[in-house]
Amino acid sequence: MNHPIKKHAYAVTTGSFVGEIMVFVDKSNEHYNFISIPKNINREIPIGKFHYGLDESIIDYVEELPDDVFSILEKQFEYNQKMTK
Repeated sequence: MNHPIKKHAYAVTTGSFVGEIMVFVDKSNEHYNFISIPKNINREIPIGKFHYGLDESIIDYVEELPDDVFSILEKQFEYNQKMTK
């Protein structure tokens, strides 16, 4: 699998975001954009750092989320984006 994949969840196992589940939403030029649960905040992670995290087991793949769950999280992500502008 070529990670990250939209609608898929990744667990952070160590570091500043330990305990968060990052759900991949989309990609910008140099970053992957996630919504973090349970905090419901947006996280922008540099592409290289994400892949380093996967390689070093700092980030672990969890699963693909059901469409209805992802839809709610995606709406929250978009709402957060609007509120920060």
